[in-house]
Amino acid sequence: MNDSKDKGYTIYCSRCGAEMNSNSRYCMKCGNLNYDHSANANMKNYIKNDNSSYQVGSGRLIVGNVTNQTMTIFANNTGNKNISFYGTLILYLLSLIISFFFTNSLSAFNLMDILNSLFPYCVIILSIIFFYIYCFQLIFVKCNKPWWASLIPIYNVMILSEIGFRKKWIGLLCFIPIIGFFVGLVLLYQLGKKFKVNGILVVILPILYLPIIGYGDKSFDGVQFVNEKNPLEVDYKRKKIILLLTILFFILGIGCVFISNQSSVENGWSNFKKYYYVYCANKITSKVKKQFDKGNYSCENDSNSNYEYYFYYPSIEDYVYVPFAYLREDLSGYVKIIVNDGGEDIFISVSDGKYGFPLTRINDINTKKVKEYSTDYSISDFSNYCHVK
Repeated sequence: MNDSKDKGYTIYCSRCGAEMNSNSRYCMKCGNLNYDHSANANMKNYIKNDNSSYQVGSGRLIVGNVTNQTMTIFANNTGNKNISFYGTLILYLLSLIISFFFTNSLSAFNLMDILNSLFPYCVIILSIIFFYIYCFQLIFVKCNKPWWASLIPIYNVMILSEIGFRKKWIGLLCFIPIIGFFVGLVLLYQLGKKFKVNGILVVILPILYLPIIGYGDKSFDGVQFVNEKNPLEVDYKRKKIILLLTILFFILGIGCVFISNQSSVENGWSNFKKYYYVYCANKITSKVKKQFDKGNYSCENDSNSNYEYYFYYPSIEDYVYVPFAYLREDLSGYVKIIVNDGGEDIFISVSDGKYGFPLTRINDINTKKVKEYSTDYSISDFSNYCHVK
């Protein structure tokens, strides 16, 4: 028996990807049995008939023997995965810290000012950016390409072109107007095919399917690249960390935006409620003015020397259409028209018993005029009561 046979040769564990000797009965890292070892041959009888095996990095059981589905090859071009992971993670957290102090430099310790700043939006945007940055790093590593290439503009497209078309220069066509658009679509389609994903769906929904390729268990052309310093289990854990962090900060950013907008939402709703008074005032005034100009009105005192006309409405909603009027208290009010040499001055007063505005020139009416105001009107309060016909 020769020495090379006695010493065995290097293989990789089908469970964790760790380097092991072919003469080993089991993996020293995860305990996975080496069924090619003669002493373990009888253990094959206890394996399920469907040959289900655990593929590290997928997080689930897949049907079939992993070694028959994927070819395990040692990765030699990916670069240092530790730098890829920790560098991206540190840069992500550092960018959040910088954006925090940048957007809140004048009020770094005032919570409400912080929530009302741009920081929540920065958190959302940065989370999305770094989510896809690490996604492309994972795709490049899966294809035995340097992870850092994903950070270099133009060159990263050339590497993607090499993955999809096996030629880097085709990626440069992506930067040509019109032509580049169609080349990019074909590149996405080819990328899907290389990872055994529906290429058409990758073209239609790249935002969804690129993370599926990067963070999922898809292998490049049936090849699983492993690194002796970073077994597949380690890579899988790192992917989960990035996923959890980006999702966590993304939700945090959404929550901060919601909280910070609470005051503006409340102010908006308050203004909307106040607009109801302004809307009713304009509606009833418009009706009175239209009929007054046509002469379609009558008054108690036709010989009014003051040229003041009062049009009283105990329930404005009975005279003009107001949407959803049944959901709230009725408005009462009156319109006052003063005729003078310069034309007509029109005033309006409305109230629901709690809020409204006193007699105000119609051109000056706005939501800011609405305040706590309660007055009971009656016909006897007006010197010259009129009504439209």
